[in-house]
Amino acid sequence: LHAEHCLAALEAGKHVVCTKPMVTRLEDAQRLVALVRQTGRKFLVGQTMRFKDRYVAAKGLLDSGLIGDPVYVEASYVHDMRPVLRRTPWRRDPSAKLWLVGAACHPLDLAQWFAGEVAEVSAYANDGGTLADRAGQNNFVVNLRFRSGAIGRVLALFGIIQPPGSMDELGLCCTRGSVLGMRYTVDGEREPVE
Repeated sequence: LHAEHCLAALEAGKHVVCTKPMVTRLEDAQRLVALVRQTGRKFLVGQTMRFKDRYVAAKGLLDSGLIGDPVYVEASYVHDMRPVLRRTPWRRDPSAKLWLVGAACHPLDLAQWFAGEVAEVSAYANDGGTLADRAGQNNFVVNLRFRSGAIGRVLALFGIIQPPGSMDELGLCCTRGSVLGMRYTVDGEREPVE
């Protein structure tokens, strides 16, 4: 319903912040962009992982030059989707691009935020066997080569039993330092700096 709701808000003269995905059809995107231009209203598609404190802090380290340039980035989003599907039955519709558009976009965006534009992609996918009402490819390992020369990997697992720990993680290895979770190291320092 994002297209319908965003169009209505713009027609009512409101600025809009929309979470991803902006829309699910090209025609809706074209209508939305045209209406934004026509009304002069502000429109933002928000990507929630970019606003987490630990990722904002890591981006600050990168942008400051303290840890150098990205060499390798790894981002993950690992989420047992069974409880989500029980609470939101509309997600069971097999035509919905739930896994890549609605979920894998989080770590893919995070990797690109740190390493830049992607030049090459290869991927593997399987069915984890845990989602009887949404069988099909629901686990993804995506290998990336960025235009900057950095390489990376995105792990997006949704047909799994939830492992312990955080559902999302970031690893970043740069020319002068590295970031893993809430910790970072700078070349020459023996202990991670909190």
